[in-house]
Amino acid sequence: MGSLSKRDIDALVMHLLDEQGLDDGLPLKNLSNQQLSVKLRVSTARIKSLRYEATLKHVSNNEKVAKWRFLEAIAKSKFDSDKNKIAFIIEDAFTKNWLQGILKDNGLVFDNSFNTEVVKVDSDGLVSVLEVLYDKESVKSLKKNIDSVKAMKEKLSFAEVKKEFIKGAANALGETATSAVTKGLLSMISG
Repeated sequence: MGSLSKRDIDALVMHLLDEQGLDDGLPLKNLSNQQLSVKLRVSTARIKSLRYEATLKHVSNNEKVAKWRFLEAIAKSKFDSDKNKIAFIIEDAFTKNWLQGILKDNGLVFDNSFNTEVVKVDSDGLVSVLEVLYDKESVKSLKKNIDSVKAMKEKLSFAEVKKEFIKGAANALGETATSAVTKGLLSMISG
């Protein structure tokens, strides 16, 4: 067994903190980078960087983790019917880079010029990418609901549109609609 660099040890400790927590045993992965920064008295940039490295090095199925984290982002996303865009706030650098890579591979342009954690994507293009990532029936339902929101030309709640997609996609990733993970995702849904 070789030796680990200080950076590798820091990434491992970050992974363990995110999964196991501190003295209270509560995982820290649910804290934002800012909240964790204050708790650990480390810069937000360092937390973000360590979480990225921890996911790369210490998570066995990066693709599945990225898909789940992206579902969390979808649950919190906003739809702007005037501009036909869906905006995501993705604080997790690994998931954001993963998503941007997939969008680029599919010839889609993402806009994060306003804020590096906010990603705006054309809704039609996003639906085509989702068809590759998640089960087609859930995506079909999502597309139908997005089209109905567009047809109304109003800024309606996007919450119901997302709920059906989240349930189907979670099911395709091996979770039932009644599981704690899926219920947690559904509880995050905002308009």
